[in-house]
Amino acid sequence: MPKYNYICRKCEKKISAEYEGEIPAEIFEERVLFETSHSMNPTPEELAEAVVCPRCKSKKCVKTVYGTHTHGYIRGYGWADKQGISRDMNLHKLQNDDPYAQYRESGEVDHIESELKKRGRHNPKTQYFSSPTEVDVRKVINTA
Repeated sequence: MPKYNYICRKCEKKISAEYEGEIPAEIFEERVLFETSHSMNPTPEELAEAVVCPRCKSKKCVKTVYGTHTHGYIRGYGWADKQGISRDMNLHKLQNDDPYAQYRESGEVDHIESELKKRGRHNPKTQYFSSPTEVDVRKVINTA
């Protein structure tokens, strides 16, 4: 499960009164922030259970990005594979939040999905053609 940082408002109010305004970063991290984990789309019960301050047991907490480390992954190199990124984004949009879902016929989504997956593959039967020589051109002209 992902880990999230939360600010306890009760602890923050107490510490800000103690330091009269600006709270030093070390004190803020030590006495106001806390880390908890829950699923990315938690149910209200799961969220209520996870978001409880370990110091004062308060439930007045707010999620923050302060001190979080975000890791992302893009298939391929990213900067060189712009078409691959575009395909992956289109596939994700089609599977999760298709804006044209109401207009699609049955089987159309499966067809589009398979076409998107096929597009980036290596073709092992690549054919190479040489440019025609003058002799080849004369043969074609004479047969016509």
